[in-house]
Amino acid sequence: MKDLSPNFRTSGFLHSLSAANRLEQRSGFKGFLFFPGMLFASMEKWWANGGKRSGFHEGLDLCFFAGARGRRFRLDETVKVPAAFDGQVKGIISDFLGSTVIMTHKDPGLDREFFILYAHLRPDEKIHAGKRLRAGQTFAAIAPPGNNQSLPPHLHLSVVDSGCLPSLDILEWQVLNSLEQERFMDPMALINGRREIIGYDPGIDLFEDFVPAGETP
Repeated sequence: MKDLSPNFRTSGFLHSLSAANRLEQRSGFKGFLFFPGMLFASMEKWWANGGKRSGFHEGLDLCFFAGARGRRFRLDETVKVPAAFDGQVKGIISDFLGSTVIMTHKDPGLDREFFILYAHLRPDEKIHAGKRLRAGQTFAAIAPPGNNQSLPPHLHLSVVDSGCLPSLDILEWQVLNSLEQERFMDPMALINGRREIIGYDPGIDLFEDFVPAGETP
């Protein structure tokens, strides 16, 4: 695994996500909550009855967050997703919950480009390969759950050096799932704010026990 986390701290992603969706004003946003299975390289599930994944987790799942007065919330299909850095859309591929937008970025702290894969989304109509975006500019919303009632809407982030991916012409999640862990980076450094890892209880109702962001005032 490549550790480039110190460089990613220049990203205002967390602030942009909160600001675009008014999370602090609407819920008193205090920081993200993570089950162990949501973390990079985890072999655990964080949905249904838990258990083991078929392979390591290639990224980071963002879904739950703490709010004012001890309330707990979750991201939902009303949540808009911003670009973490200035960048360009390189492609859009399907995933099992929606679409993945592949964007290339170059952070001032790095001497080369890298990709961020923003997964489980509904891209805006005007988003296409070649589209340039500014840091903080929203380009998609989180995809609805559809018929999947075991896994709530959430944002998956994967980060990989541009030289570590196969051709984008053949890239799909089946290919990504087959790549070695060493090709990926831990996206946690993008979440340069408050966060807490909490224990996973298989008996919890992930839909009902967390207030949807869209239902806040």
